[in-house]
Amino acid sequence: MLMTDQDKYKPFFPDEVESPVGPAALMIINGLVGRSTLKGGGLILSMCWNCFVAVAGSLLPVVWPKFIDVGMAQWPYLAIFLWLAIYAFESTAFFFSCVAFALKDVIAKPK
Repeated sequence: MLMTDQDKYKPFFPDEVESPVGPAALMIINGLVGRSTLKGGGLILSMCWNCFVAVAGSLLPVVWPKFIDVGMAQWPYLAIFLWLAIYAFESTAFFFSCVAFALKDVIAKPK
């Protein structure tokens, strides 16, 4: 999205349009953590990563200054949708990690 229509999205995501290294690095790290968790090793790694992403994604987003200055009415609908979708996925991953960590030692007993 950012690379195909740079003129439209540059006012909202100037750093990402110039160099998409940050989002690409986060995607690779997230994929590696997810793969590690799915292969059976790394529930603590997953919990720590998802806690970091939830806190950093909620409290330190680089979009907040532009969002407050411009307001939601000026943002492209696709950017708003992606931003809210990413936030929903971050929250889901965080809560799933918390539940998985809490239930890791529970053994189901047949009746």
